[in-house]
Amino acid sequence: MDSLDMRPPPVDSPAAPPDDEIFTPAPPARWASPPAPPSRPHGRDGRLVGPLILIALGLPFLADNLWDYGGSLLFLGLGSAFLVARVLSGRYGFAVPAGILLGFGAFVALVEGGVLAEDIGAWGWFFVLLGLGFAEVYVIGGRPAAIWPFFPAAGLVVSGLLLLGQERLSHFTRFADLGRYWPLALVLGGL
Repeated sequence: MDSLDMRPPPVDSPAAPPDDEIFTPAPPARWASPPAPPSRPHGRDGRLVGPLILIALGLPFLADNLWDYGGSLLFLGLGSAFLVARVLSGRYGFAVPAGILLGFGAFVALVEGGVLAEDIGAWGWFFVLLGLGFAEVYVIGGRPAAIWPFFPAAGLVVSGLLLLGQERLSHFTRFADLGRYWPLALVLGGL
């Protein structure tokens, strides 16, 4: 027998199948169909998301063409579209742009409506309303355990309140040198 021949040695037993039957593939079994997608709960039909987003975008643009509302309708319309998408699809990811765009749209609407003057105080309100937009993410998201939106919300609201109250805080300037010791708060927090 040749040393390069990789076939097993012949078996003289009558029970062994002939060589041509050893490597014959079995006929394919009936092809299995892919598993059915999981059913969605009633009322969360993803087929409605696209058309409702178009409606939520089209109405503000139509209103802006008929009346002069300015750019706030763009942001409020986009925020509303993401809110509709969140409610209908149940996807948490739509809550983030919904909350942020609604907060920003509220700021733009207040400035364009003349409620907020365009000065340093308006920027304070910008941060406050954007922080409230992050708080809206928590409410719109509907996940009580996901508290992460409160961290940027708190930082933005505090920054906005500091901008709004900077004139009233001028008597605290003598303590400004204490600001360089803020890392001490991290050390104390770790103890």
